[in-house]
Amino acid sequence: MIVTGLKDWKYPRIWKKEKESWHLLSHARNTEHDGYQVFCDDEGSFGAVFLVAADDQVQELKVSAGKVVHEGAKILVEVSIGPEDEGNLPSLLLGDPEADARLTFSYPEANQSAGLKWRSSEGQSLFYESDEGNWSQGGRVSPNQEDMDMEYWWRNEEEGLVPDPPVFRIGLAGTMFEDPLGERTWILSDEGWVKADTSQGEDASGPGIIAVQSEDGEEILCLVWPGAKGAFASGGEEIGVIIKPISFPLKRRYLLRGKVYLMEGDLEILRDRISKEVNIY
Repeated sequence: MIVTGLKDWKYPRIWKKEKESWHLLSHARNTEHDGYQVFCDDEGSFGAVFLVAADDQVQELKVSAGKVVHEGAKILVEVSIGPEDEGNLPSLLLGDPEADARLTFSYPEANQSAGLKWRSSEGQSLFYESDEGNWSQGGRVSPNQEDMDMEYWWRNEEEGLVPDPPVFRIGLAGTMFEDPLGERTWILSDEGWVKADTSQGEDASGPGIIAVQSEDGEEILCLVWPGAKGAFASGGEEIGVIIKPISFPLKRRYLLRGKVYLMEGDLEILRDRISKEVNIY
């Protein structure tokens, strides 16, 4: 998106209309100055270039400049290491550290013989790599204000090897997203949002998109992965996505990019963001 005619070069920001509200499209990754490029045109006014996620639907956007905009804090991500994590990849805690309980996010199990740990990187992101013998895997999580970018990859070191399907889980127990009656848990199908069956355990179905509304209905948690075998919900205390196992050339890396959404809004707004920001199909 190229915008011209700005009267100020400082703090350009771009906003998207979502129903009756304007949603700031935050580009801040390492600093608040990421994600845009400012220029001066021949007439002496200023312009800015933004990268905006899009699909085939019309968007209503606006731009502000010259005024400081508070973008809000990023989703807090901390590594949780306890007795239950011995011999496995430590889980991640998401959300408010002052809350009575926090969301527990787990990447697929890994071989811990090498003393694997999540390591910090730029933009408050965390990453890991693990040698599994005849294959290897790795991942990265990068928190933003209302979502978290995720990467997961694996590579074969043995011809024709197909690893077990990777499973990603978010524990909901004790949080405002725990849903014992299964009334607030949804899977996104081709026909739209449908109620998830929370009694089937890890019997995954549909695309890899599963969402849970908070008790007060004001916030949504959603796990999204492309290339999925399906999503599942277990007893209202856990949601997850199982990745479809595939065979691919020796020593080539297979990379997937997904998201966790932790946002205010409704299912319609969430679906619109997913459509523009994640390549599911």
